[in-house]
Amino acid sequence: MRRLVFRWIVHNGSTFSKVTGFAVNIPRQRFMTASDSSTRVHNTRLPPVHPSNGKVSSANPDFARRFFELCRSTGGEFVQQQREELEALAQEFLSNCWNLPLKELAMCTQALGMLGNNIVSTEPFKPLVDALCAGVAKASRKLNHIDVSQCVNGFSKLNVRDESLWKSLSLAGTRVARLMSPIDVSICVNGFSKADVLDRVLWTALTQEVIRKSARMTGQNIANCVNGFPKAGVLDPALWAALTEGAVRESGKMTAQGIANCVNGFPQADVQDPELWNALTEGAIRESGRMNAQELANCVNGFPKAGVHDAILWHFLTEGAIRMSGKMNSQDVGNCVSGFLKTDIRDHNLWTVLTEGAIREAEKMNGHSIADCVIGFPKVNVQDRALWAALTQGAIREFKTMNARDISNCVNGFPKADVQDRALWAALTEGAIRESRRMVAQDVCVCVHGFRKAGVHHLELWATLTQGAIREARKMNGVEIAMCAIGFGNAKFSDRALWAALAEGAIREAGKMGPRSVSTCVKGFSKVIVQDPELWAALSQAAVREFERMNAQDIAYCVEGFPKASVEDRALRELFFGADESF
Repeated sequence: MRRLVFRWIVHNGSTFSKVTGFAVNIPRQRFMTASDSSTRVHNTRLPPVHPSNGKVSSANPDFARRFFELCRSTGGEFVQQQREELEALAQEFLSNCWNLPLKELAMCTQALGMLGNNIVSTEPFKPLVDALCAGVAKASRKLNHIDVSQCVNGFSKLNVRDESLWKSLSLAGTRVARLMSPIDVSICVNGFSKADVLDRVLWTALTQEVIRKSARMTGQNIANCVNGFPKAGVLDPALWAALTEGAVRESGKMTAQGIANCVNGFPQADVQDPELWNALTEGAIRESGRMNAQELANCVNGFPKAGVHDAILWHFLTEGAIRMSGKMNSQDVGNCVSGFLKTDIRDHNLWTVLTEGAIREAEKMNGHSIADCVIGFPKVNVQDRALWAALTQGAIREFKTMNARDISNCVNGFPKADVQDRALWAALTEGAIRESRRMVAQDVCVCVHGFRKAGVHHLELWATLTQGAIREARKMNGVEIAMCAIGFGNAKFSDRALWAALAEGAIREAGKMGPRSVSTCVKGFSKVIVQDPELWAALSQAAVREFERMNAQDIAYCVEGFPKASVEDRALRELFFGADESF
């Protein structure tokens, strides 16, 4: 009898509260069966009063299904008659959405996602999206696992950035994650990552569910997860082991999009499994003829990161990139430039179409894509004036959005194309000062080298680069030490702490330096006449060791630099100066 009374209170809490005066706040879903969850929760309605007129709306029970089917049949491309029908349904939806069951709200959210953001952002659809955001956020505690996945799928495709909505969906997703099917989990992983939701509790729950359910996932489910988890910074070893196993198993059934998502995602988790990459290589070769521009660009960008240089694969990717170049957006062009540079492919037709694509898309490029192009095109000796004018304007426009690596890539690339634009270098100087504390060793030495080549003498810039070089010197390799030595040396910087840090690095790395690094260090350190016996002994031994591999410029640097430091080494003298007693 007590159990029956308790169940009545659980399901009739509001009535019990009115009669007795006691507040009842019991989570109903905890006591529901599967059938209860699919009926009672879905029959829960939003407040039936429409806020605009205060009247109760009467929703057509078949409305959501009609709206969903029409959206799905159009696929974002429709004739005028279909558009008029959709607009009429949207108006009906807007007047009824406050009286729709949650199941129908979720279904309509997913339907709007099918139309695409370009259509839904226009009237009369935009007010409908706003109403859905408010309604779903308010009723999120009553959403079940299917509702959550449908809402996440729809709102992420619409690029909705409502913070309160995603917080509500995040809490709902965490609550119902264990009830989700493999497809629901994969949809949530993909959708939450697109919306930049970084809730750790949510991602822990989704990670656990993917590990548990990966054996039942299809190729598309696996690809969605591989695409989504890196964006959320999830690098759990057990998760990636499960996804790797799933991708190998399902690769033969994956579509072009699934292959591309995997090629793009696995390198971000540093997965180097040979069986995986063999399977993805075969899949990319099989699907290359069906890939769109974005999928090709993702493959071009991803395979080099995994060290995949299969000749047949790259033949098909090159052909595909040439074929689809006219349809590439700004990010696709940047990814292709970055990816192809990591291969030995220097096909003239390929780089011609990529140059044309970069000129066409430069106005739409973000900072990262511009930086990829700036560092890339000089390596294939592209000197097209229109290209560099477009990239210069793009860098000036986007420098405030660039991170430390983007800034250093621009500083490295523009001097190679002999770009002297004052506004550009003023912008890059400001960006380098702003990002200097986030620069790693490579960024610092590249900036020192590039700004020196461009003739930039900004005092605050060089002070911040000096501090960066002192901070990062212990992490620099021989090439980076040499670039800093010649850069600061030519700039006539005499900071003692700087040169002590660089000398320590040169002594440490001298045994690993090649001929160019040795000779560059000799010239750089001699510019400010660093008097460190241990440094010059290490450089002398390295110069003797590398003499046979030095070119004329390397030898000239050594002949110029060693006498300034008064180095006395018999083997060095015989090799570089012969019988010259003035050494």
